Amino acid sequence: MKHDTPDFSVPQRQSAAAIVILIAKSGVQIAKSLWPILLVTLLRSKKGSSPDKYLYIVIGFAALSVGYAIIRFLFYRYYIQNNSLVIQTGWLQKKTLSIPLQSIQAVHLEQNLWQQAFGVSKVTFDSAGTEKVEAKMEAINVYTAEQLKQVLLQYKITTDTAEGRDAARPPVQYNLTIGDLLKLSLSANHLEAFLILFVLSINILDDLRKAFEFDGWGWMESIFGDMKDNMVALFSVVILLVAVVSVGFSVIRVFIKYYDFKMDSGGHQWRVSFGLFNRQQRIIPIPKIQLFSWHANYVRRKINFWMLDLKTLGDEKVQPKQRLKIPLTGFQSAVNIAASYQQSPVFDPAQGAGIEPAYWQRRTLMVSLPVTIFVAAFAAVWLQWQALWLLALLPVWALQNFMRYQNFKWFANHEGVQLHKGLWGREYKLLVWKKIQQVSYAQSPYQRRHQLATLQFTTAAGAVTLPYLPLEVCRRMVNGVLYTVESANEKWM
Repeated sequence: MKHDTPDFSVPQRQSAAAIVILIAKSGVQIAKSLWPILLVTLLRSKKGSSPDKYLYIVIGFAALSVGYAIIRFLFYRYYIQNNSLVIQTGWLQKKTLSIPLQSIQAVHLEQNLWQQAFGVSKVTFDSAGTEKVEAKMEAINVYTAEQLKQVLLQYKITTDTAEGRDAARPPVQYNLTIGDLLKLSLSANHLEAFLILFVLSINILDDLRKAFEFDGWGWMESIFGDMKDNMVALFSVVILLVAVVSVGFSVIRVFIKYYDFKMDSGGHQWRVSFGLFNRQQRIIPIPKIQLFSWHANYVRRKINFWMLDLKTLGDEKVQPKQRLKIPLTGFQSAVNIAASYQQSPVFDPAQGAGIEPAYWQRRTLMVSLPVTIFVAAFAAVWLQWQALWLLALLPVWALQNFMRYQNFKWFANHEGVQLHKGLWGREYKLLVWKKIQQVSYAQSPYQRRHQLATLQFTTAAGAVTLPYLPLEVCRRMVNGVLYTVESANEKWM
């Protein structure tokens, strides 16, 4: 189907589907908060009787939502003028948002089920210096959205090229197969999945009790009541049920989120697309990346499966669940992608520098020991002298602290610093000097007495900390980093 190229210098409206999208969003929000009241009202109302007052309230909110959606649609305009994206909104209180095209770092396209059905996309923009999405369009025709994205990003590419930025970077092309998705889901945090299901189940059982006077807990007790005399059988059934449900839920979550995952490079940026029901296209501007890290839990490390975590500008204000994490099917994939951020080779932890042994010793003495004594003393109220067995936790925690100390390695080069850490899992983190906004070191009373310090590099997306280093090393690092950043005169994004 042939489309006419839109003229973005002329004020444009969103697609008419935006009205439906806005109404649907309002309806979903109302349904989430009021559905138990509405359900109870409908069940208790008798035939021929007038609707309950709560029903009128719901209808009133729905009418307001429809009216609000229509007004937002009619008074929403966007266009490009004087090298700026202009968005005009509002009826009684008009608002004009002007975003310089040069400051637009990324353009994201997203399609949920509603938007896929109407052939539209939600368009959001990231600008330099912002901590969140600055503007969004709820429903733009897919072709128009793609054209708008190309126009906005082409201006960025042209400007960066004229300024001499974006040196040649190694190409990146990457996708996940069905087998990769299965490995990713089976190695996920199943305990987290079970806790989510557990909370949802409690809410559902409580809602059923209120709406239908259904005793969900009594029903569950009747099922497991016959096995109460055989604790081994009961415990085995519960463990098996938890494992099956948690693994099944993890598989479903991963497949829905990362279905058809693709990633490729475009010179100064990475393009990522993924999702089954909520299809997303994300742009990751490489200059906006402040910290580069990848990690794996124990299981994923054994099957060589890693999660790439890119800390971009403003990420410290974003909820962890909302950050983009990229699954990688091998350590070498992470190393290849890291070359786009820091060209120096990723160091071998066996060759890296360590931290002082006082790290694990003080952590055991000042944290693990007091916690162990408190737990044992608290449990003694019920277990009496048997609570002394809990003191066995101390050597376990001490061993964990020692393992963290052994696994913590770091290495500094002319481009930046790299570190490696972890207990059972592993994490690699890279930071280039030009991204640093502040470098400092701090000393506790113990560290002052023993000429030690904790070094911290602060960026716009978080901090990197090197604990328990010799004081002289910290001083040299601070002076060296400050000199490198000031003399290089490079842009940090």
